[in-house]
This record gives sequence, structure tokens and C-alpha cells, in this order.
Amino acid sequence: MLSDIKPMDFSEVECKIIHMIIQEMPNKEMAVELHCSQRMVEYRIQGIAKKMGVSTKVGIVAGAFRSGIAS
Repeated sequence: MLSDIKPMDFSEVECKIIHMIIQEMPNKEMAVELHCSQRMVEYRIQGIAKKMGVSTKVGIVAGAFRSGIAS
């Protein structure tokens, strides 16, 4: 499933969150940066993980590099 993922499959906010995860930014800091609640960040992370077919932030990072979202 990861090989089927393309950068265009993710919204601008999802791409920002993916890059923040890669930078090891805590969810609380992501929420401040995105001007939203920490729960909203967690919800978005779950959605990203589901799209990638993974269950952890490590899986999101691996998927981002494999799919070309991150380089």
C-alpha cells in the first residue's frame, strides 16, 4: 500500500504534519504551530496513518520517504 501513496493524496495541512513528525516535533508544538487543538493534531495523524496503511509515527516517516513526500 505504501508504494501506492503519492504526495497529492495528502492535503497541505497533512503534508505539514508529516514534515513536523519527521522533525520529531511533539503534538503539542504542532498544535501551536497549526493554531488548533492537540486533539485535532492527533486526529489528523490517525488519518495520515490510515491513508498510508501504518499505525505509528515511525510508519508515517517511513511511508513519507518511500512515497517521495519527504526526501
